[in-house]
Amino acid sequence: MNPEVAGIVPKLSPKVRLRWDNVRNRPMLLYPEGVLLLNLTGYRILQLCNGQRALADILAELQKEFPPSDTMKRDVLEFLERLRQKRFILWEEGEQAEKAESP
Repeated sequence: MNPEVAGIVPKLSPKVRLRWDNVRNRPMLLYPEGVLLLNLTGYRILQLCNGQRALADILAELQKEFPPSDTMKRDVLEFLERLRQKRFILWEEGEQAEKAESP
């Protein structure tokens, strides 16, 4: 994996909420005036996007929880990139994120 990509630290945008829909019995991402229904894999990926874990750490955790896949890294990155383009998630490079959190 590209080191620049591995250091990305994704987090949910303040305008979205990750929730479980009891009526549909499935996860969803709420955003102003809309909802994005998720599958369980997408839900788990977004649970790990807490602004504390780098993408490499998220992928390592997912590889423990899901069956091996040759395309997992690419699929996760594409999923997150689509959400970033919609501004549902934000990300910073690891070093920048650490500097922003320092007093």
